[in-house]
Amino acid sequence: MPINVVLADNHKMIRDVLKYRLEADHDIKVVGDTDNGYECLSLVNKNNPNVIIMDTCLRSLDGFKVFGIMREQSLYNKVLFLADSDNSDNLMKAVDMGCDAYLTKDGDFAELKKAIYSIYRGDTYIQENLRQLLVNRNSAVKKNEKIANLTKRELDILKLLAEGLTNKEISETFKISDRTVKNHIFSLFRKIQVNDRTQAAVYAIKNGIVDITK
Repeated sequence: MPINVVLADNHKMIRDVLKYRLEADHDIKVVGDTDNGYECLSLVNKNNPNVIIMDTCLRSLDGFKVFGIMREQSLYNKVLFLADSDNSDNLMKAVDMGCDAYLTKDGDFAELKKAIYSIYRGDTYIQENLRQLLVNRNSAVKKNEKIANLTKRELDILKLLAEGLTNKEISETFKISDRTVKNHIFSLFRKIQVNDRTQAAVYAIKNGIVDITK
């Protein structure tokens, strides 16, 4: 049985070319195409396709809204976003919403087919040259989560550590005991996953907690 596909794109020429090329090997069948978001929903409800190949920009209702409505209506057909450009904000939004695949129109047709087969099998697929954007975003999120887990006192002590203050100088600054300072340092080291004061200082500088240019 062929993989049934609905095409939703603003440009008729793109839809026609995709339909011709996708159906050339007879393992994919385009069961409907449109440039309208509402009509895309209608086609999905009517044909229950395996895969929807959808632009983020559509008439009447954009691709993100169509996707959101599908999920609200418990329509879990596979959704492959085929966007005009490698806009990182659109990529992040699509991934956060739970899309099955994300590619851009300047990619290879062979990769598009690979993505269709991949999500049909139940996997997810991000265009190869866009994957590093996700890696960078996820790395930044993890760093922010570490900093968010620090208490205000731990963050203040981290700043002073990066400035080179000793435990005694920190205890005098905050009028707390050496033991309390040591407890705070142990806690913040654990949270930001470093082993010593030098690593803590480097972490603070890299993440903009202290400004070494001043």
